[in-house]
Amino acid sequence: MIDAIDLLDFKTDLKDYALATEKPDAPLVPGSWCGFCPAAGTCPSLQNKAQAVAKMEFSPVLSYDPAKLKLALDSREVVKAWLKAVDEFAYAEAEAGRTPPGYKLVAKRATRKWRNEGDAMTALQGKGVATSAFMETAIKSPAQLEKLLGKGFIDELVVAESSGHTLAPESDKRPSVKPNAKEEFSVVEG
Repeated sequence: MIDAIDLLDFKTDLKDYALATEKPDAPLVPGSWCGFCPAAGTCPSLQNKAQAVAKMEFSPVLSYDPAKLKLALDSREVVKAWLKAVDEFAYAEAEAGRTPPGYKLVAKRATRKWRNEGDAMTALQGKGVATSAFMETAIKSPAQLEKLLGKGFIDELVVAESSGHTLAPESDKRPSVKPNAKEEFSVVEG
């Protein structure tokens, strides 16, 4: 059981600590909690921590300090959190039209799916394909049937749709994603 006075003291302390984080000179202390911070992608302290860990050299040929290896292993989550935050921030910037130099938005790998499963089943049956060849508990995927029936047999029955965008180097062979006209002409308040 917690004493009421202790609970009120905790509330006051928590409020003071939260307000202290908003000060311009508040110390930036990277740790496992960085995964929850909305500023992790641009935090200089977290970046420095991640870079320091990345600079550690390990080699089975050269002698190494086990304490450094432990530090690197213990810092994995901080580095992962920073890299994830950097990726998310860069993606958000690119989606907002501020693509980082040397990168572009491209469509993710498209996966094929049936335009309409019912139409596909009817068409396949009409072409003399036995129902057991394309049905399990559900119709087989376009890739599975293409392996079974050969290329080109089902092309008119499938459509390839990307599941979104991803940030890629400019050297990537995929074309840049064209801006969405609806988003480009959205109302700008000013």
